[in-house]
Amino acid sequence: MSHFQLGDLVGHQHPNKQKSIKVGIVIEKTSNFCTIKWIWYDKEFYLDDFGEAFKSLNREFMLDTSQHNTQDENFFFQVLNSSQPS
Repeated sequence: MSHFQLGDLVGHQHPNKQKSIKVGIVIEKTSNFCTIKWIWYDKEFYLDDFGEAFKSLNREFMLDTSQHNTQDENFFFQVLNSSQPS
């Protein structure tokens, strides 16, 4: 995960399928961690259709920010669109 840069659009990948279940933007990056502001989540995967309780929890937690250790390779994150010119 250490290859992420500030401003990258990243996806939290489903562990068994080739699809993103959350999409976010790297808003802070240091040598030890990065902070991601989540902007979209897969409502079907996170059970949004199963009632107001799920919708309410998802609104509160799915689009929040989260910090991740840049040395941890166990997360299923992928750069979807780099902020750096190619």
